[in-house]
Amino acid sequence: MNSKTFYKHIAAAVNTTMSERGFERNKRSYPCWQQRIGSQVLHLMIKTGKYPWQDYIGGNFSLYAFLRAPDAELPQAGEWGALYVFDYADEPLQQRILAQNRAAYKKAVAWDMSQLSHLSDAEQQLARSQRALFLPIWRDEVESDRPWMVVNKELFYTDEADIQAWGEIVLAVFARVAEQVRSGVVLGG
Repeated sequence: MNSKTFYKHIAAAVNTTMSERGFERNKRSYPCWQQRIGSQVLHLMIKTGKYPWQDYIGGNFSLYAFLRAPDAELPQAGEWGALYVFDYADEPLQQRILAQNRAAYKKAVAWDMSQLSHLSDAEQQLARSQRALFLPIWRDEVESDRPWMVVNKELFYTDEADIQAWGEIVLAVFARVAEQVRSGVVLGG
């Protein structure tokens, strides 16, 4: 699943609700919505991360939010000045995020454990190198309870079911950000 396919699935899971909440979809290569709040524009984005998607291991993405003047250039995911998206999450939402990250990680490990022996030698070698590269890094991220100090915590997925589950969580995170920004709470930026 390349980034374009991931974006198609995650956008399908959140587009309608974002539109119902008054956000306009921005025509970018990755999902981005914007809404005017007071004298500024709130930009909410979903962007795939630094780990490319690998068969049976999955991939990662991050959430970004920016508050900018209406005439400012469109922000780019990962640039300086982002709001601290995960600082807006309350404890129950933080636990949902951690639980979904752990669920995706467990799927990747389960595949690794059950399928590795059924692969050809070349496929085994490739799978082992991918596992050595990604799974330990993922474990460190997944088991970390420190995401709330990180602007763009890595969110992991292995398949379309994970993306669907993330859709609800992404909507909840974006709703908290928008609600708090409307009430004047600006964390980061």
